[in-house]
Amino acid sequence: MRQTVAFKRRTGSADERPVKVWKLRAIIYGLLAAVAAIVLFARPGGSSSDGPSLRTLAGVTAQGEHVKIGMLNGHVRYVWVVVKPSCGRSAWWHPAVGLQGVEYHEIDGRIDLYERWTDAVAAFHARASGGPGKLQGTIHWTWRSCHRSEPISFSVSG
Repeated sequence: MRQTVAFKRRTGSADERPVKVWKLRAIIYGLLAAVAAIVLFARPGGSSSDGPSLRTLAGVTAQGEHVKIGMLNGHVRYVWVVVKPSCGRSAWWHPAVGLQGVEYHEIDGRIDLYERWTDAVAAFHARASGGPGKLQGTIHWTWRSCHRSEPISFSVSG
């Protein structure tokens, strides 16, 4: 019976692999190692980075609630606070600069941060006090169902 090329018998030992497979593996593993090296050494913010780190300032509001403010290069990056406005309900507020709905302005040492939702607006106003690492300011909270709350003052340092 005549054999076709597709079913041609293999000559040599079954333990031997064709040289082409090893060449292909060497190329693929070499490329994977190169990509891994590029990713590890080129990623920003790695442990070898000497850039500035986020500094957290902590304090309290006039209502006794904890406040945390993340600062990077002297600029506010995030705020975390529980607010209890004079109208409306209590809420956690943690805006982060760069997120949708969050506005950040810094003019002549005054820091303004706003966040808007469909049913509320929150505003954060602060000024540096007593040098770097200290902020004092107020938080205003407005629900659509009521008027603007009384300002809630806060002080943080770190």
